Order: sequence, then C-alpha cells, then structure tokens
Amino acid sequence: MTDKDEELLADLLVRWEELREQGQDVPAIELCQGCPHLTDELARRINALKVTSWLDKPVEVPADDPAAPLSGQHGSRTLAGRYRLDVLIAEGGFAQVWKGYDLELHRAVAVKLPKPSRLDSTEAFMAEARRVARLKHPGIVPVHDVGREDGACFIVSEFVEGGNLGDHIARKPIPPQALQWVAEVAEALQYAHANGVVHRDIKPANILIDHHGRALLADFGIAQSANKTGTFAPSIGTLRYMSPEQLEGKEVDARSDTYSLGVVLHEALTGKLPYSSDDPNTLRREIVAGVGEISTPDLPADARHICRKALHRRPPERYSSAAQMAAELRRVARPKHSSARLWAFVVVLLIVGGGGLLWWNNRQPAPDDPGAAGNVMRKESNDVPNKSPRTAAGWMALGKKDFDQNYFDRAAESYSQVVALDPNNGEAFTMRGKCKVQGGDFAGSIPDFTKAIDLDPKNADLLRLRAYAQGALRRFDLAIADGEAALRLKPADPGPVKDLLARLYSNRAADHARAERYAEAAEEVTQAMKHDPKAAVYYHQRGSCYFNLKQYEKAAADFTVAIEREPTKASHYTHRGMCWQALGDEKKAAADFEMVKKLEPK
Repeated sequence: MTDKDEELLADLLVRWEELREQGQDVPAIELCQGCPHLTDELARRINALKVTSWLDKPVEVPADDPAAPLSGQHGSRTLAGRYRLDVLIAEGGFAQVWKGYDLELHRAVAVKLPKPSRLDSTEAFMAEARRVARLKHPGIVPVHDVGREDGACFIVSEFVEGGNLGDHIARKPIPPQALQWVAEVAEALQYAHANGVVHRDIKPANILIDHHGRALLADFGIAQSANKTGTFAPSIGTLRYMSPEQLEGKEVDARSDTYSLGVVLHEALTGKLPYSSDDPNTLRREIVAGVGEISTPDLPADARHICRKALHRRPPERYSSAAQMAAELRRVARPKHSSARLWAFVVVLLIVGGGGLLWWNNRQPAPDDPGAAGNVMRKESNDVPNKSPRTAAGWMALGKKDFDQNYFDRAAESYSQVVALDPNNGEAFTMRGKCKVQGGDFAGSIPDFTKAIDLDPKNADLLRLRAYAQGALRRFDLAIADGEAALRLKPADPGPVKDLLARLYSNRAADHARAERYAEAAEEVTQAMKHDPKAAVYYHQRGSCYFNLKQYEKAAADFTVAIEREPTKASHYTHRGMCWQALGDEKKAAADFEMVKKLEPK
C-alpha cells in the first residue's frame, strides 16, 4: 500500500467517524466509491474502531447491581472447597481477580474468575489457563491450578505482593528500577513469543512487582497463539497501549507487543504517555498517524532512542524481537563507573585478595585453549575456576541445566565448549541454535542448524527448526524449501511441520497482497490450506484476495466456509456482506451486516 493510499484511508476514517457521530453508520464500500481497491482495508479498520468504541464511554454500574462489586470488597466464598476468596483486588469487563487463600497449602493465591454476568466465558478462561500453564519462565506469573465451580472456570495463580507497575508510576517519583523492570518484561515476552504466544495487552496494570523487586508479566487473557491461527484478529486490548496495526485491525505479531512495551517504558520513565492527550478520539488519531519525534525533556537520551525505535509507526522499523529490546534496556540500565572508581575497585581487589588477582592471570587459559571462554564465564559465576567441566559430556549437562532454567546465553556458552571439544556433536549445534532463537538471534542460529543438518541430513526436526528461523527473518523461499523437505522425510509427527508450513505460505501470501499481487497471494494461501485445511483464517485470507481480484462469487464462497468454521467471528460476515453488495444481492448483504451488529461487542 502506497503512502498516498494510507493518507486517503486516514481521511476516510475521519469522515466515517464524523458521520457516525451524526448517527450514520456508512459502510466502507460506499465511502470507497472513488477508490474501490481500498474497500477491504477500510472495512477492516472501521471494524477495529468499532471493537474499541466502548473505550469512549464511562462504565455505568447500577447501584443495586449485585453482579458488579467494587474493588476492595471482602468476600466469604470458597471455591472447590479449597480456595477462599478474601478481597477483590481488580476487575475488568470480563473478569474479577481476588486475593484468596489456599486452605490446603496455607498460602496466599490470586484467583481469577469470570464476572457473574460473563459466565459464558468458561472456554476463554480454559484457553488462557492452557496458554499460561505451558509458559514456564521466571518473569511470567505461574498458574497453580484451574477448577470449575457452578459451571464457571476459575484460575489460581501465584499472588504477587508488590502491586503492579501502574501503582508504582502513580506514587511518584519515578522508581529508579523502571528500566530494569521493563527489561525483565521484555525478556519474559521473548520467551512467550518464542513459544508462539503474543500477549496483546501489555500495560502497567499487567506488570506485577514481587517482594524481591522483580517484574512479572501477568494476564494472558486476550493473548493468541500464532501456532494455530496464523494471524491475529483485532484485539479488545487497552487503547492507550495499542499499536497502530492492532487498532486498525491488521495482523498483530511480536512487534506489536514491543510497541506496547515502548508506551509502558515512556510512561514508567516520565509518568505520562507519549501522546498529546488521553481523549479516546485524539488517541486513536495519534496512534494511527504515528508518535513521530519524541522530545520529552525528562527522558534520557538513551531511553529516548529505545522509545523512538519501539514506537515506530511501521513494524519492520521496530525491534525485530523483544530480546533485542531487552538487551538495549539492560545496556542503558547498567551502572556507569568512572575510570577512577573502576581503578579504586581494582586496588581494593589487590589489597583484599593478597595476590589473588595475579594468581587468576597466571591460571587463565591461553587464547587458543578451547575451554578458555567457558572457564572465564564459570569463574565469574561460581568464583571457583576448577569447577568448570573438563569433558564434552560435562559441558552438555551444564548447558542442559542452564537451558532448562532459561539462562540461554550461559547455555550457549556451554554448548560452544562442546563443539570446540567435539566438532561433530550435532546435538550441541542444535541446542546452541535453539539458545540463539530464544535470544532473538535468528540469523546466528542458522549456521548451527545447518551444521546439525549436515551431520544428520535425515532429521526432519532439524529442517523444521531451520525453517522456523528462516521464516522469522522473512526468508520465506528458504523456509518453505526446508519445511517441504522435512515433510518428505515423513516425520513421526508431521503436525508441527504442517502447521509451520501453513504459516509460512500465509505470510508469503501477505507479502504478495501488500504488493497488490492478489492472484499470487491466493495461490500461496491455497498451499497453506493443503497443510492446515481446517483453519478458517486461510479461507478468509483467500476470500480477501478474490475480492480484490473482483471475483466476488469465489470470495463469498471462501467467506462462507470461514463462517462455517468460526460462526461467531464478525469480520467473516462483514466481508461476505461486501461480496453480496458487489454482486447486487442487497438482501443477503443486509442479513450479514445485521449479524455483524449482533456479534460486535456492545
């Protein structure tokens, strides 16, 4: 899409908002009479604005409504005969979070359950519990248990005592640990992204601070797995922290989370958003237009650079991974010692150590010693150099221990020791490649996976790993070639390979569509369907391609299949209704648009 098209879309959205304020909900196809090629995109953005329109309105709760308690209310209910609800500590549109007590293990817990008016949310709660339960990371609030009570599902997680980041920002002055906290969240996000989960609601209220002063990421309630859907639907998230593509209903990926984290960083360091106003309409326009230059005077230059990059209007210009953003934050947060202070520190070491520093220099391995780097590293961590492993097997065991504890940089160092001692150890190359992927270094992982493949060319899982890394770098031709080769090897479980191939074809189709090569895009999505024939998203994507090719009957047929697979998703009906309009069948179009009104959040 050209810059001119983007400007025209912005003008059309403003026109649509003006008309809506006058009580007219004008469809996109009518607004785009002079530019029909923008109809599909405008409809998507209008739908995204409708999804978030509830943010404009204050929440009105009748005084006598027993289903809407105020935060701080005390309770006496016990769930499943085990979890006593003590104090209501948070409440949103869909759920309540209580501070509770586990009567069996005698510990405080956090219990999340749907509001009484949202007891139809059981499946959504179960989906959240499954997502979070498989994310084992020290920076993600762990789930302890999931249960059912009176037909509703509840989630029991660790109770974090230190409040949330929003509380710390509101207290003033700005906490000195703010940079460290945001870096810890970025590292947790990297782990979630590497496991196929995009959070989609990063905000201070979802960042909890524990009694050790560490930041933990919570509330994956609207997160969605890229492994199953390929793309992401418009999110109900929180307007103040939404990325432009999230607000416009475009595809959302890991870079949308880093955008939201950039907003959080700006607020954590300055106490305010990087926008001129918190009025919802003004916010929408500023988010869609892009933040532009960040000139906040009380924002340090290094932090300003991080905010500027994270908040770029175009996702490709942001950090390519949360790991990269975390590394920048760690660098900025690291204390800067003057040379005089550093020299004073060395003098103290010489005095206190009584020659220990000289002993260290004498014992340090020669540069060509394959154990040199690892020995230095373990000296820093354990302060006992001769405890470092002396065999490849010992380094493998140490690497596995660090990898299982999510210390990926340390694990990579251990695996480097293995390949130095045993250059034909394919497992070490594979694991080092996995460490690099976890750290966001996809390009660096490819030589390791390639070496492992050279050593074991019939291993389908190695080809899948390299395909994943190539896909993350948007090298879709190479990624697809690896994926198809992996499938030809007939792996015992072809499911992960097929899922990956479907996403790769879908993403390559998106590139064609952005270049308005809709016929090629439709062919790519057809390939995605061969690998994942049940996913509604691919029928929707191909239907959009056919619509842009003015093949409205084919498009309507694809949207119909998407509706059969996902009958409660409004966007399928919106786009099929546009097909009926283009075909002149106003009765069918009206029926679809009426269904959209029923399905959209009120």
